[in-house]
Amino acid sequence: MLRPVVFVFLFLSLHIGFAASVDSTLTDSTRSFNKYIIVNNINVTGNTITQKKIILRELPFKAGDTIPFILLQRELLRAKNNIMNTSLFNFVNVDTVPFYADRKNISIDVAERWYIFPVPIFEIAERNFNTWLENPNLARANYGFYVNDENFRGLKEKLSLKVRFGYAEQYGLTYTIPYLDQRQISGMGFDVSYNRNQEIGYKTYGDQLYYFKDPGKYIRDAWVGRINYSRRSGLYNTYTAEMRFIKSSIADTVVSLTKDYFSGNSTIFEMFVASCGFRRDFRDSKVYPLKGYYFGIDIVKQGLGILKDESVNILYTSIAIRKYAQLHDRLYLGASVESKISTYGKQPYYIQRALGYGDYVRGYELYVIDGQNHVLFQSDFRYQLIKTRVLKLNALPAKKFNTIPYTFYLSAFADAAYVDDKFYYQYYNNHLPNTWLVGYGVGLDFVTYYDTVMRFEYAWNGLGQNGFFIHLGAPF
Repeated sequence: MLRPVVFVFLFLSLHIGFAASVDSTLTDSTRSFNKYIIVNNINVTGNTITQKKIILRELPFKAGDTIPFILLQRELLRAKNNIMNTSLFNFVNVDTVPFYADRKNISIDVAERWYIFPVPIFEIAERNFNTWLENPNLARANYGFYVNDENFRGLKEKLSLKVRFGYAEQYGLTYTIPYLDQRQISGMGFDVSYNRNQEIGYKTYGDQLYYFKDPGKYIRDAWVGRINYSRRSGLYNTYTAEMRFIKSSIADTVVSLTKDYFSGNSTIFEMFVASCGFRRDFRDSKVYPLKGYYFGIDIVKQGLGILKDESVNILYTSIAIRKYAQLHDRLYLGASVESKISTYGKQPYYIQRALGYGDYVRGYELYVIDGQNHVLFQSDFRYQLIKTRVLKLNALPAKKFNTIPYTFYLSAFADAAYVDDKFYYQYYNNHLPNTWLVGYGVGLDFVTYYDTVMRFEYAWNGLGQNGFFIHLGAPF
């Protein structure tokens, strides 16, 4: 009975969500536009670090534009949401100020975040917090520090230096420039990192990740270099192109345990990766979306035939479609479909990923489902239990930290997925690939500032199991 109920839930979620979108579009298109306002000037306050042009880049209007009065509040809300989605500000207020007759000034007031974070690192090296709770062990922890400037030069540039020790060592440098030109359309970024591990997951057996550790020795290391180019057309469309190089090596012991980690019996893995992508992002919030939609597609080529021993030749496409709608004052619906389709060919275990590493059917957080292709459906009904409130901590002198917005949502969800594995499942006693996976449950979501979302969920899965799970970030 579980599978039909979940699929009906998913179908209704998609149908209601897209129907709500069509209905609102028709409503806007049939309204009477018989009164206008003219944008006279746009004033920005509160931006002590962020340059004004970065804020103006996010506006759906400019000085001199004419806006139908009946659409004015919608355009002001779009402006506010766009500015908040830069992740540069804790609060944004956008309003009109009378100027003369039908002319109005636009007032934008922002409260900037703290952008430079010299932060110590202490993190658990697991796929998710729930897998660590199954076997708590502080030896599987990372520590160190990173220094981030999220708004370098006030231009939304990101400069990051990471030094991490412990279970999974990492040293890296990242620099991202969102806008290279005066029109603020083209951007680029690069990063380089070195990683090494004393323990790695080397195979999936019985739908569980198996680890190998050689005490006192590093059994895998990797160099990764990346450079990318982005082009942002308008406000909501972004095109990307990227080139990446990976070089990794493993200890001989790993080869003796499994022949599939790298191609053949090799202890060295080298690969060039080229990719291109497109994003259409029209969500009200990238942190915890409630209204709008998202479409993304990536085409990735692993192995370009440049290197002499480059044994990988995989082409795959990943697609994500997400829709969010407001059904009532406090009731919201979200639905998502994601898929990955690869060319058939045996993929090394090192680069093969499906569900269990970031994407998953809720209720299956403790499992790993490997395969070459997959599709994942997710849906949420959310009820805003507490409307957004602001907590003032007067004991903290810093304005960037002493004003905390927060809200709570109750959720009911249903997920389903299918993972296609042509090579490994029969040799490693994996039963979850090549079958439909379904899960459903209820949850409580806590949303607060600095893009923090915590989810507390109780889920049931198609294996007849149930449990309590904790997650960071929105489900999709």
